[in-house]
Amino acid sequence: MVQAKKFSFLDIMNSSAKSDEVSTDFKEIFLSPYEVKPTESNFYSQENIEELADAFLTVGQQQPTVLAYTNDEYKIISGHRRNAANILNIERGELNRDAKIRYLYKEMTPAILELSLIMGNALNRKLTPYEEMEQAKRLKAALIRAKEEDGLELKGKIRDIIAELLATSPTQIARMEKISSSLTDEAKEQFKAGNMGITAAYETAKLQPEEQKAVASSAAAGEEVKPKDIAERVKELQQTAIDNVEKQIDKAVKKAEYATVRVLQATVEAERVAETAMFSKEVSETDTIKPEYKITHKLKIYPEQFEAVRRGIKTFEYRLNDRGYKNGDILRLFEYSPKEEESTGQFIDVKVIYLLEGGNFGIPENYVIMSIKEV
Repeated sequence: MVQAKKFSFLDIMNSSAKSDEVSTDFKEIFLSPYEVKPTESNFYSQENIEELADAFLTVGQQQPTVLAYTNDEYKIISGHRRNAANILNIERGELNRDAKIRYLYKEMTPAILELSLIMGNALNRKLTPYEEMEQAKRLKAALIRAKEEDGLELKGKIRDIIAELLATSPTQIARMEKISSSLTDEAKEQFKAGNMGITAAYETAKLQPEEQKAVASSAAAGEEVKPKDIAERVKELQQTAIDNVEKQIDKAVKKAEYATVRVLQATVEAERVAETAMFSKEVSETDTIKPEYKITHKLKIYPEQFEAVRRGIKTFEYRLNDRGYKNGDILRLFEYSPKEEESTGQFIDVKVIYLLEGGNFGIPENYVIMSIKEV
């Protein structure tokens, strides 16, 4: 099986060569260190400058500082410390004020300069865990910028590309992203200071801000921050959260079950009351005239519901209580045809014999359940 070609630093440099405004090779140039500008986005530590300046005086500068020529300026890609050491030797009088130093430069776009800066330091320096995190974050932003501004072709997932360029795993990049996005400023300061390792920082990033603050305080006080202890605390908090959710679900289910039982009980009670009202008195066989009654409300219902009411199967009405329904109301239910968009002319008169108002038993506010009986 042929493996897919991995994304490499060479792809970045080839991308920079596609522009008509840039050259393809690094060129030699001699400049004053004061003419060279540090890259604003450089976030790597600048330590031991004096020792490096002394070494230059003893054995000379073995490796030239590498520059990018962009926007009419020479900016450092790799060698910020070397350039600072040369400036220090000039300030100490070890070099002439007008001394020219050998550099290598190449024309680049700003986006490719940023990528080159990150990759140059990634390949040539031993970084702290904090710098590795910042490096991964900046590399992602730089790749996206180069894609948008210079047409850099990115094949595959950007996390995988970053992992390939930095010679690490996608999982490790994901951990760095979690630290970068979720670790509080106080905890990041301790991570930057080296008071907690990358595993401890990753586990701490899973905690709530208050918990992270406590971890940061312990680290600042010189206490050892053990990843295992933090992981166990994270697990405890996660289990507590799960337990709380389960309790809320159980409570909601029980409440719903209770409301359902109460509604059913109310329906049964309404039917019992209706039967008692209908048969509590014997009606004379000679009494064939129905008592007069006044229609309280006129409502429309669909044919299926109308038939269910007529057959005695549907013994309730669930309505928006916008008419002030009450026990004893007479409802005239008109059969309504949605197809014809008008009444069919048929109707049934029913009486409200029991009523449950919204806000109780799980019934929404402003709604009402009415038990009904044909009159």
